[in-house]
Amino acid sequence: MTIDTLCLGGLSTNCYLVYDKMTKEAIVIDPADSAEFIAEQVLRLKLNLRAIIATHGHFDHNLAAGELQLILSNNKAIEQSSNRIIPYFIHRDDLFLLKTMNQSASFWLKRKINYPLPQNIKFFEQEMFHVSRLMFHVLHTPGHTPGSVCIFFKNKLISTNHTAGGDQFQPVTTMFSGDTIFKNNIGRYDFSYSNKDALYKLLKQILSLPKKTIILPGHGESTTVQEEIKNQPIKTII
Repeated sequence: MTIDTLCLGGLSTNCYLVYDKMTKEAIVIDPADSAEFIAEQVLRLKLNLRAIIATHGHFDHNLAAGELQLILSNNKAIEQSSNRIIPYFIHRDDLFLLKTMNQSASFWLKRKINYPLPQNIKFFEQEMFHVSRLMFHVLHTPGHTPGSVCIFFKNKLISTNHTAGGDQFQPVTTMFSGDTIFKNNIGRYDFSYSNKDALYKLLKQILSLPKKTIILPGHGESTTVQEEIKNQPIKTII
């Protein structure tokens, strides 16, 4: 399993390209911006993009989703693209944010934004799903937004740009946390639709995970549960 990090967009969001080098099947998590650049990486690696996944509905995690679907679904060079729109997954409780992403982006970025909205939208209907050999666990983590999710998988991780000491080949749990938890910090909970109490409970649950769990957040550097148990100032933040 390989994970490439692409830091994209005006808010420096971490977009993750996750793929199996053997099968060439891949997913993109949080396509923040620069759809053409993401597509170039997919094509350069000769990957078959099977799904686009959003950890939540904020614009800075989704602006490129619709355009990426259009680019790859019209590109005959990749197997799955012909006559099929790559599915886009989001929790249904954040659909309202997705629908207003262009307005939100225009407000926060101080310029007119008009990106195509994602098509072929799918909702997380169950906790477990898989793309080829990639088996994922989806945990609903309302707090930052009503439909925030964390994505977990356990596999042999080959990732030179997230973990200290070089490649990791042992089975390890990796969590894509979106804006729920960051290195030494947590996501905002001051939006009108945020839920501070739910976020606090979830953070305690996350910090009870195995200590070696790798956390790949929506912004900033990666961390581990062990690091956050030591450094996370939850009680002083909430």
